[in-house]
Amino acid sequence: MYIMIYTVLNYSAITNLDVIDFNKEIRVINKKRKITLTCTGFDIETTNLIERYETGMIKNAKSIMYHWQFGIDKWVILGRTWDELKQFFEWLDSRLPATCIIWVANLGFEFSFLMGHYEIQNCFAREPYHPLKFRILNHLEFRDCLQITGGNLDYLAQNYCSPDNQKKVGDVDFNKIRHTKTPVTEKEKGYYINDVTILIEFARYMFDHYFDIPLTKTGILRSECKSEFDKLNPDTKKYIQGLLPSENEYKLVMQYLFSGGYTHGNIFLINQIHQNVAGFDIVSSYPAVMLQCYFPMTKFYKHEFKIESGKIEDPALKEYCCYFTAVFTRVKIKHSHAILSEHKMIFAKNPVYDNGKLVQADAIKIMMTELDYQNFSMFYNWHDCKIKNGKIAKRGKLPRYLTDLIKKYYILKSELKCEGKSGTLEYMLAKQKLNSFYGMTVTKIVRIDNEFDNVTLQFHAVQSKKTWVKVRHSCFLSPYWGIWVTAHARNRLLSMIHAITKNSAGVSDVIYSDTDSVYVRNFEKHKKIIDGFNLNIMKKNEQFSEVFKTLGTFENDGIHDKFKCLGAKRYMYMDGCILHATIAGVKGDVFIDQMPKCTDPFAYFDLYNTYLLDMDVSQKRAHSYFPRKNEYLENNYVLVDDGETKNLEPCFSGCAIFDVPFKLTFSEKWVQMLQRVSDFIYFEEDE
Repeated sequence: MYIMIYTVLNYSAITNLDVIDFNKEIRVINKKRKITLTCTGFDIETTNLIERYETGMIKNAKSIMYHWQFGIDKWVILGRTWDELKQFFEWLDSRLPATCIIWVANLGFEFSFLMGHYEIQNCFAREPYHPLKFRILNHLEFRDCLQITGGNLDYLAQNYCSPDNQKKVGDVDFNKIRHTKTPVTEKEKGYYINDVTILIEFARYMFDHYFDIPLTKTGILRSECKSEFDKLNPDTKKYIQGLLPSENEYKLVMQYLFSGGYTHGNIFLINQIHQNVAGFDIVSSYPAVMLQCYFPMTKFYKHEFKIESGKIEDPALKEYCCYFTAVFTRVKIKHSHAILSEHKMIFAKNPVYDNGKLVQADAIKIMMTELDYQNFSMFYNWHDCKIKNGKIAKRGKLPRYLTDLIKKYYILKSELKCEGKSGTLEYMLAKQKLNSFYGMTVTKIVRIDNEFDNVTLQFHAVQSKKTWVKVRHSCFLSPYWGIWVTAHARNRLLSMIHAITKNSAGVSDVIYSDTDSVYVRNFEKHKKIIDGFNLNIMKKNEQFSEVFKTLGTFENDGIHDKFKCLGAKRYMYMDGCILHATIAGVKGDVFIDQMPKCTDPFAYFDLYNTYLLDMDVSQKRAHSYFPRKNEYLENNYVLVDDGETKNLEPCFSGCAIFDVPFKLTFSEKWVQMLQRVSDFIYFEEDE
């Protein structure tokens, strides 16, 4: 496919690339912006130079570039040094009639090296050293392809590239020290070339499918949704934009009212081996509530909630979308499941927490919706309650410009799956978009820009010039919709946990739950509860076509022979002779592979064991960014020894990547609590 490869050693050879016609395809985006449709990709290869103390801690971490590759349509240019790269970029920039989008996999890495050699322009970064785009010279604009595709370059190639243009594996030893004069083998060269041919093919896909190239995968969906929103009449658009609260109120509700999915283990069943555990997943949980449930569809206005005998007894809870700040006294959980998150507490007096969830407190102050209050009533007892800053809004369905798109991609995803096309790009994109609707509703409005300083090579947070009035005029989604999406999803999951708990003999049979999934022992005993819930959801889905029949139901994921949980995101189960593990911070298969082969894995996976995976096996890596001023370097050059020869290499800026160990630890306070859990938790019937 790529018929000409130039190795740039004597740079006069670059003039042969004048056969490329950069004027052939120009796209005018608007009056101020036009781009060339030349497909390009850029990648560098680096060597990490790591110094450690005797303890293994990092003393100094730096990195140098020893090879670079740049793809243009059917050509790949290879080079070794910064001088060669700079000559090439000057040549390329001088021939471009418009902006050239250059795709990079993991742009922050290449950025960290380029920033020491170029003046960075128009840098847009959500986080320091993680730009979505930036520009150098006049026409070279770098973009991060992984922000569009997710995953890594291998994942990108599987979904966007032809079978003969897939990521190579194992052809380069990245632990070997190299410099710019270290010989490159043909196999290594093939690996380097392959990395940019993948990017070139991806670039063609983007030009073919998008007029104005988006920055992120959520941006793709936002553009499509905004296009539908713009078709509304001006009054309707203005009304929806008016649902955005003031900036201060927005910051308050996003900090204390908005909350994500519920993830927690049953404190009475932690660190125990359970047999025949049923796993259930809610089918497309967030899209389901967005189509089936109510949302605040007017502005919120003040409301005085009625309180009787320490409980909120107000019809508004069943008729309106509500939120308020509540103070509860003498709070204690009823069962073995604690649900209130420590980090969402405005205030807590003498609290006791179960792995980050409130067990009891003398008093708490918290913001909640009517759905959160319903959850709170199911799982906690309290003595008294006071409400401040109560607000209500009328309930309604989400607007059709949003729900029609959700239906479109749910139908497409379902049809492709039925046709056996779940491995196709079309299916992956439909699934990706379906899962992005919720994320789009809770994308934080941030009026702080990460501004890059070309002198210090540092990012600085500066106030955005965009006023809140301009934010309002550009918005097409209410942040309250996202808050209620997760509130509804939590309510459905917690209602199921509560129902199974009430149906259990003593300790709840729910062992563990995570956002849209639940693991249950004694499944047959609770089957009618789950079936009853599913039947109710399927009745709601009768308003849609047959393809939506199971949307939002609890789908049986199978019966696991053995299951053991050590807390949130730390569990293991066995199906037949196949062991599975989910361990936050490390790949499950890596954790399993490092278990002693002669021991029972479930006995080894224990709360009182210490788990330490050495850096050479953990597959965990850390990054260290270093600017131009490096106290360990003289004149920003470093002598690199590849074992055969030495060479002095520039080290102006970059990112060093190094292996780190993984240690699975448990809070000593929490472990002590587990040993005397009955002192804190008692069972009590619902009133």
